[in-house]
Amino acid sequence: EGTPSGVSIHHINSGIDTGDIIAQTKVELSPNDTLSSSYERLHVQILQLFSEIWPQICAGTAPRIVQTVTGSYHNSNEKTDLIAKLPLKWNTPISDVAMLAKREIQK
Repeated sequence: EGTPSGVSIHHINSGIDTGDIIAQTKVELSPNDTLSSSYERLHVQILQLFSEIWPQICAGTAPRIVQTVTGSYHNSNEKTDLIAKLPLKWNTPISDVAMLAKREIQK
C-alpha cells in the first residue's frame, strides 16, 4: 500500500485508527522479512514504545497529535483470505505478499 511500517499508540474515538496520536515509531522492514518475522519485530517495537510513553500517559502529559494523514488498516477476514492464498503461510516473505497484493488490485 506504500504506507510506512511502524507502530503507534493513539487515543480512541469513533473512527478506526483515527484518534489523536500519542506516540509512534517507524520500523524499517526488509524484503527478506516474512510475515512472521515482521510481526515479531513490530510486536517488540510496540512493547518498547509503550514502556517509554507509559509514564507520560499516567502523568497526563503525553503528547496529543491530531492525525492529518490516514494510514492503513485491515479487517481480520482479509488476513484469513490472504494467508489462505500463500503456500508458505506466515513464512512468506513480505515482498511476495506485496506482489500478490498488486495482482489482486489489478484484477
